[in-house]
Amino acid sequence: MCLILFAHKVHPDFPLVLAANRDESYARPTQAASFWRDYPQIYAGRDLEMGGTWLGIARNGRLAAITNFRDANAAKTSQRTRGELVSNFLRGSQGPAEFANRVKRDGHNYNGFNLLTSDLHDLWWYSNRSKTRQPQKLKPGLYGLSNALLDTPWPKVRSRVGALCEVLAADRGQLASSPEPYLQLLAEDRQAIQRDEDPQAGEMGQQAAQPRHQHQRGCERKQRGTGMHQPGAAMPSHETVDQHRPAEIGHAEQQADTAEARHGQLEMFLEHERAHLLQ
Repeated sequence: MCLILFAHKVHPDFPLVLAANRDESYARPTQAASFWRDYPQIYAGRDLEMGGTWLGIARNGRLAAITNFRDANAAKTSQRTRGELVSNFLRGSQGPAEFANRVKRDGHNYNGFNLLTSDLHDLWWYSNRSKTRQPQKLKPGLYGLSNALLDTPWPKVRSRVGALCEVLAADRGQLASSPEPYLQLLAEDRQAIQRDEDPQAGEMGQQAAQPRHQHQRGCERKQRGTGMHQPGAAMPSHETVDQHRPAEIGHAEQQADTAEARHGQLEMFLEHERAHLLQ
């Protein structure tokens, strides 16, 4: 099963934390994630059979991801490839809301899917198999998306969202250089439960599971500014730096206090999420 775990505007240092895996036949030719030669602003894997992708980011902060909706009886071989929805958003200029509403009009041309689109500010979800068939702007929270609707409570989705909760609580920014804890969320050596073995799989997947409002092996993050010196700006002299050092130290201490408070808020939020997941 495909799986996308993401935390939207939850972590104080990362507006979006996303970890995802793609479940696909080994026989389907695939290019590993890299910058595309024909669209150098896009970083993504590529489906060499149909030309689209399942997850990607662009230099301007755009991100998109897709999962197939599991409904073998309704699948049609004549439909357009769903991977083009991701690549079209990444190389386009429409905002997430505008693009999702455009896809809504053309959704009947594709087999079932879940689509996530984001810029530096907003995150939208749309599925052409939801009951409302309406795109939804997602509120800050933790989410899990597999081959049913968003937050459908399949056991693996619930389990991994709970694990994401724990990794986020431990991440105070140091994992930016080593995302392995997030990648480990996707590790699974047990065979997925089949539809006829899981009473939730057939029924839950058809329900419009509304996103919670409070709440390839790859991990991608869209981070706020790094504080690096901008090209073209005048570098301060040593004298200027020394003159302002006491003020800078005080500012750094204030920033540390603010960061600690923000992480405290994160921990309170995640404690609420733990309680919800145990219900």
